[in-house]
Amino acid sequence: MRLPSSLNIRRAGVVFAISLVLCILFYLLASDATKHGSIKCNCSHKNLWEGEVLLFSRRKTTCLPRQSLDQVHYPQQGSMFGNLFVQLDCPSLTKQGIYQSTVSSYVPSTLFPLSRIAGRERQLGSSNGLAATLTLLVGILSTCDAIKQRMAARTTWMRFAAPEGAAWKAVFLLGSQCQNHLQREQEKFGDLHFLPVEESYYTLTPKVLGFFEYAERVGAQYALKTDDDTFVFVDRILAELERMPEACLYWGGSEKLPELHQYRGSGIDVPLNKWYISEDDFNVLAGTRYMAGGAYVLSKDLVRKVNENVRWLDLPRNLPEDAVVGRLLGSAEYAACHCSDTRVLKHITDFQGAQLFHPSVYPCERADISRRVLSIHGMKNTNHAYEVFRYATQPHELECSVGERVYSGFSAAKFWGRALPRESLAINPIEKTSHLHQRLRSLKPDPWRRRNDFVPYDAPAAAAGPPTAERTPAGNASGPELVPLRAVLRGAAGEGRPGGRGRVPLPWCVRLLWISQAMEILARLSRMRTLLCDIDLNSFFVEPRTAELRLDRGFLPVRYANDTRHHGGSFCFRDAQCHACFGGAARQWLPAARCNTTAGRCVGFDAASQVQVVLNSVIGPLAVPGWSKIGRERSKSGQRDFELEIESMKDRFVSFDHRGPPTAADALTQNASLMIQDAVRGAECRDCIRRSVPSLVQALESLMGKPPGS
Repeated sequence: MRLPSSLNIRRAGVVFAISLVLCILFYLLASDATKHGSIKCNCSHKNLWEGEVLLFSRRKTTCLPRQSLDQVHYPQQGSMFGNLFVQLDCPSLTKQGIYQSTVSSYVPSTLFPLSRIAGRERQLGSSNGLAATLTLLVGILSTCDAIKQRMAARTTWMRFAAPEGAAWKAVFLLGSQCQNHLQREQEKFGDLHFLPVEESYYTLTPKVLGFFEYAERVGAQYALKTDDDTFVFVDRILAELERMPEACLYWGGSEKLPELHQYRGSGIDVPLNKWYISEDDFNVLAGTRYMAGGAYVLSKDLVRKVNENVRWLDLPRNLPEDAVVGRLLGSAEYAACHCSDTRVLKHITDFQGAQLFHPSVYPCERADISRRVLSIHGMKNTNHAYEVFRYATQPHELECSVGERVYSGFSAAKFWGRALPRESLAINPIEKTSHLHQRLRSLKPDPWRRRNDFVPYDAPAAAAGPPTAERTPAGNASGPELVPLRAVLRGAAGEGRPGGRGRVPLPWCVRLLWISQAMEILARLSRMRTLLCDIDLNSFFVEPRTAELRLDRGFLPVRYANDTRHHGGSFCFRDAQCHACFGGAARQWLPAARCNTTAGRCVGFDAASQVQVVLNSVIGPLAVPGWSKIGRERSKSGQRDFELEIESMKDRFVSFDHRGPPTAADALTQNASLMIQDAVRGAECRDCIRRSVPSLVQALESLMGKPPGS
């Protein structure tokens, strides 16, 4: 071993002394900061009464500036104000001399006063009218049956009083087919605007373009497009608009679509995503910059430009409306007029690395955020809207005492100053659906390996876990003792297991027994309202001691309701958007995986769909042509033709009408199971099984590499 030299020892001593001095300095500064009520970071301390003192960081990331208005206009900088990160990217506000509102005169508000409630006439939606000086016209995308969301908007943010001298009006945008059965609602509130378009998620673009035509026709100075699940602080937006440009303003939360070469793997190439864009259509939108559709504002001149460009730029109607607006404006207008503002919350499930309404986010934190933002998108639960309304109109505690906050590390801690539980972190629906889609397409596990983690299809919820979750192995000793049905069928065909082990005698009665057991399992699944979306031949195993058929739960169990199929009624314009279950079968031949293009909805999957998959991938290899004569005595008078009975059962499922309720598919499945069970109970079948099982058990043990009788 080489000993250290005296020079190395002296160097080590110097390094140690310097380190000790730095540690003492760090402690003194930290103590001083703590005395004055600092916000602590791994990388810095900030006194509330003096500047920031930078110290050594254990991470490469640095803390975000706090309460620094000077930082909010700098690209990729921003600053924290309370619990909200504020950053603006607004070229039109920073070019001196072009507009009256410049960076010197426009300072974004980072804490708004409590909102005032307008008089009774505003609440009924009749005030402000459509005067020649209409400041802001708000268009709210809605659907015929979204009365609950419309009432939540009317009783919360639509009651806010406008600043002095400002006039605004909000209208709900609906397809003309809603007009008849919403007549009473229109008579009472007068805020429904019907457009000559169909009611569908994929007709939102014509709705929005119709709204902009209406905004230009009534002469609104600004147009704000939003959704009925967005809480809009319209009073704050009007107050901010007084200090912003009257022209060339495209204001919201910015987004950018991938470039053409980035389409594959981007998530929007996945048909199961609601935001799916086909590759052909994507050519039109590739690389487009736009403001996210939860809420965005266009000035009068940009509304006119959208209306002009739509006449010559022919875009498919099924494309996302917000991206289409960005495309119609063009890259030059976006570069000159955009104002990207983090005070426009894009979605409550993906806000600063967390879910805004998760219980782990404290009410005082939500109250603080609600006093600082311009809009909040994604409130499917209307109770959230009423909660935010209370924060906006009533005094609440904004300073949270939750212990020492450390603003560093991962994105959530960087913004919240504390560790948040995993289940409260942000959800990206595109990534989540993309992951499911990849599993549906790629799951082809080796059944010999899969048996080691075997989980019975009827395992209790604790073992099964939530739908689409990672499965939990049963961990019982019987798991590895199973034989994959695929291997048994190969043995019956004379192929045996790789390595040369095992030929399996598979007479007609054993085949009929397993068909019966497979149908009985499917009947039980129908009673559980459960579909195993990755069910195939690899999912089935044979218990070698009893020759009983077993089914593995798989990786993608989902449920359906009595009156609603899995993925049924989902909007679609292509078949690929309906392939939410059963992988290759859905893509290639399964009728239930089609898009009803007339209604623009997926048919959806039920018990009959699952039976069809099993009939094709499992019962098909068992019921090969002539199977009912294998090992069977010559035909006698009165002998049942089981082959004909199975084919008749297949025909009933192939011709099943999926327009009926899922309960009809459940009944068909259970009746088919009873019919096959009756066939197995016959004396001829029982005698054959009794004779065949001993030799079958020996063959199964041989397949597993065990000596017979071990």
